[in-house]
Amino acid sequence: MRAFTRNSEAGDTPSLATIWLVVLLGGALWGIVWVHVMSGGLYLAGRWQGGHAAFRRLRAAVTWSRVPTAAALAWWIPATLLLGRDLFALPSRTIANGVQAVVLLTGGLVTLTALPWSWFLLVRAVQVAQGFSLGRALGSVAIVVGVLLVAGVAALVLAVPVSP
Repeated sequence: MRAFTRNSEAGDTPSLATIWLVVLLGGALWGIVWVHVMSGGLYLAGRWQGGHAAFRRLRAAVTWSRVPTAAALAWWIPATLLLGRDLFALPSRTIANGVQAVVLLTGGLVTLTALPWSWFLLVRAVQVAQGFSLGRALGSVAIVVGVLLVAGVAALVLAVPVSP
């Protein structure tokens, strides 16, 4: 596999099989990490707010809330069959005909539907698991997401070398 250069696009260099291998393994790893980190954060935030749900109940809530997002991943199969490696290149280079435009637009709409639905389900699942009001459940999720965003930004800032 050729090394990525500064001007190359991720979808232009590796083979389709390599892309799928990285996507499947990376996605599975990300899913496992997401479920456990989010569940742990919700467990701690819930305890702080007076909740009494067990960690495994919150883990189930987080897992079930991701079902719409997981179902939306089914879009990638026909999209890959129709577009091949072009699906993973920059859109400005891949939209050469109507079929490609429709496939990319459909993927965007599927994602825009699945993501908010997953977040809604997460808040409602936390509400049920913890016995919280809707506002308290939303606050619990917001606390965890806020902490994770701050930690992520801090990690990026610390990871980027500072030029003298």
